[in-house]
Amino acid sequence: MVRIFNSLETVLLSNNKLTGTIPKELGNLFFDGDDYADLDLSNNELIGGIPIELFAPYIRPHLDIFLFNNQLSGCYDINLKGVDYDPCIYYTNAMISDGNNFDVPWEDFCNTDSGTCTEDVCQVLDYKWLVSLFVDLGGENWTTSWDTLDCDICNWYGVTCNSDNRVINLDLTNNNLVGTLPLDIQFISELESISFGYNQISGALPAEISKLSHLTSINIEHNLIDGLGMFRGYFSLEEFRLNDNKIQGSLPENLRVSDVLTLQNNYLVGDIPYNFLVGRIFRIDNNQLSGTISNLKLKYNTPRDVFNISNNNFTGCYDGKFKQDLCGFTNAEISDLNNFNSTWEGFCNCQAGICKTGTLNVWIGEVGLWDNPDNWALGHVPLRSESVLILPKYYWNGDFSIVTVPENYQISIYSLDVTLGAVLNVPLSAELEVLGDAGWINVDQCE
Repeated sequence: MVRIFNSLETVLLSNNKLTGTIPKELGNLFFDGDDYADLDLSNNELIGGIPIELFAPYIRPHLDIFLFNNQLSGCYDINLKGVDYDPCIYYTNAMISDGNNFDVPWEDFCNTDSGTCTEDVCQVLDYKWLVSLFVDLGGENWTTSWDTLDCDICNWYGVTCNSDNRVINLDLTNNNLVGTLPLDIQFISELESISFGYNQISGALPAEISKLSHLTSINIEHNLIDGLGMFRGYFSLEEFRLNDNKIQGSLPENLRVSDVLTLQNNYLVGDIPYNFLVGRIFRIDNNQLSGTISNLKLKYNTPRDVFNISNNNFTGCYDGKFKQDLCGFTNAEISDLNNFNSTWEGFCNCQAGICKTGTLNVWIGEVGLWDNPDNWALGHVPLRSESVLILPKYYWNGDFSIVTVPENYQISIYSLDVTLGAVLNVPLSAELEVLGDAGWINVDQCE
């Protein structure tokens, strides 16, 4: 099987002596350039028909395909018209049927549906792929089944269509689905959401599902899924619920979920990928994940309704970036049954276990109080993990900077640099601790 995950612009195989049928695996080539891409198989000795996999689906901009001057023959699959872009707009006889032996020219198929293959009972877009789903997931034994002789697929149980009678939502929750997801699901090209929770679907979530460019939501929680495919490109979703399955392996590096991610109660291992996004609901608890959590990226300006990473093998310190957004959560949701350097609540209460990052927080308040967050470049009073730089005010308009620490105020920071011309006033009742190489802070230092 051909799998190429880097971007391709052009594949030229014309004017050779290629024989046999066109391999459907060519559909796994990943064309994703800024300009139109080309796949040229013209002027060979290829036989048979056009596999749907060759055309669909591709990330736009569309792919120019050249098949002329071969020995191709037969009918056209109606689903060739159902790909993510309309091939009848972009492809002509000169590109497809000229010099071949199809039942009718390509443009006649596009204009009148003549030359359409008739092996399916219903010549309806998406019908063929729904039947494949029905067969592979034991449709005859579903709690609520489908009448696959009914060509009005938009009236089938759990199927929602748009105004063009294309399937956009599939909701077969708790419907006794048994088996593996067919790869053909990738061809329901307008699909936006999949809800197959509380069934007995097994096997891996197919990588081909990431070819569905309109897909925003996958919910297959409480099934028997045991793996995640190698998604192509960046697979971006709003919702991804695969909790309570049997998923092994690591978290996909190219999965980006903006709102709801639930992967708890699986068998995931390994480190968190770089910049793994945390949205409104985030659960990866009860797995076997390890390493630090510094790679988590908090989606900006997003409420945190649920955040749970407990019962894994996480270790190390806490990045100071988590303090503002996540301190509404508890040990039971974060540090319990992990191996961090301190409890989560200790971190939130007094920055125990915070990582020594040396992040620079510069004084911008000119004359003012240390405890005013508006006086600092990072928008907050310096943390234990941060280095502090107080510059003379004349860096901006030729005067001094005067920083005053309030009475009875306690400060712990990583390092401190007060440059010549700046003034730091620390009253005797205040405590200023510069940690230097002390690293992360023990929970005992909270007391």
